[in-house]
Amino acid sequence: MRLLLFLPVAATLLGGCKNSCQQVCVRMAKYAESECNLVVPSDQLSTCIEQQDGAASKDHRETCRDFGDIDAIANEWSCAQLEVYWGAGDGGGDGSEEKTTE
Repeated sequence: MRLLLFLPVAATLLGGCKNSCQQVCVRMAKYAESECNLVVPSDQLSTCIEQQDGAASKDHRETCRDFGDIDAIANEWSCAQLEVYWGAGDGGGDGSEEKTTE
């Protein structure tokens, strides 16, 4: 039964990432879960990936490639910001909050 629930999420994660900005969504979610002990709702991750589907300009995708690795995410996002962004705290956010030192 658990496998059946996981399959749609796995398909989204593995098959849904066509550009570097979509891959940032997955990396941010993995970082939030592994380093901040957050649970990223699958619908939030799917929404992030969908929002980056084909809409990103070439410059935007280059920025995602340049700053989308785990180290860059760790430097730019606090756990509190990721909690807001992924909706684990107050129902969601747009990620525009300024990083604060924890």
